[in-house]
Amino acid sequence: MDDRPKLIKILIFSWLILGIVFVAGGIWLLSNWLLSSFSANGDFLAGLMMAALIYLILPILLFICAFFSFILAYETLKGKKWVRQNGFVLAIIFFLIFLVPLGSLIWVAIEHPSVYSSDITGILAFVATIVIMLIDIGIIVCLTRPEVKNYFK
Repeated sequence: MDDRPKLIKILIFSWLILGIVFVAGGIWLLSNWLLSSFSANGDFLAGLMMAALIYLILPILLFICAFFSFILAYETLKGKKWVRQNGFVLAIIFFLIFLVPLGSLIWVAIEHPSVYSSDITGILAFVATIVIMLIDIGIIVCLTRPEVKNYFK
């Protein structure tokens, strides 16, 4: 990686960090789903059904996002031409997708401020969402720089 521009190294690192954050978020949601399934008033089936949408569908989406992030990191390392355009589109999609949880987390903070004072889960979700969005902005900025454009030619 020594002959690559500095921004390419930053881009590869950003894709990897994004993928790791997605995997960690998916694992965290799955573990919360399993724990909440057993604690729904002793009724396993009720707990399972109650949390299935949030704790099963979201981890699957996060694992898919992580897969794409790791693929883009690997293909950036190899210098594939298609990575720049597809990475740009994917970073914008990730950014737009994570506007929804950011908005809901801000709404909860405004309407129910006691939630964040008593529960570390909301704080972690808020911080993870901000980190993902900042990395996406960094990726978008990196992909628009001339040395990155020249690397992918």
